[in-house]
Amino acid sequence: MNIKNFLDQFNQTSARYQTIIEIVLVFLLVVLVILIGGAVLMLERPGQAQPPIIGWIDTPAITVDPPGGPVGTSVTVRGQGWTSTQSVLIYLVGPGQPESTESAIANVVVDSNGQFSTGFIVPAGSPWINGGPALVIAKSSLYELI
Repeated sequence: MNIKNFLDQFNQTSARYQTIIEIVLVFLLVVLVILIGGAVLMLERPGQAQPPIIGWIDTPAITVDPPGGPVGTSVTVRGQGWTSTQSVLIYLVGPGQPESTESAIANVVVDSNGQFSTGFIVPAGSPWINGGPALVIAKSSLYELI
């Protein structure tokens, strides 16, 4: 059956039957518009970032700013992803020096968000007076980061 025959038969049917068919077609069109509109809205919905998980699941990290400098430089160490209320010791270790609890240059307590910020001044004297690379180490009873 081609379209012309269908339209001829449609014109010959009763007005009530035509009205029912028109209502069904309008209903299907409305449903189609709603489905397409819903799909478009779902695809265009802005993403929502999930807040970071704080606690033992996070990987602790530190940043050192500035990453280097001469004797007397003020250095800030920031941490995130640490276990809250932990005490973190900050070490500044020169080339060939062992780390020990006696050589910690700063001590800070991690806040409830798993973050900390502390600072120190690059000290004068050996081995700092000669310059060269040094390590900043953050250490708690659970983690150690270099």
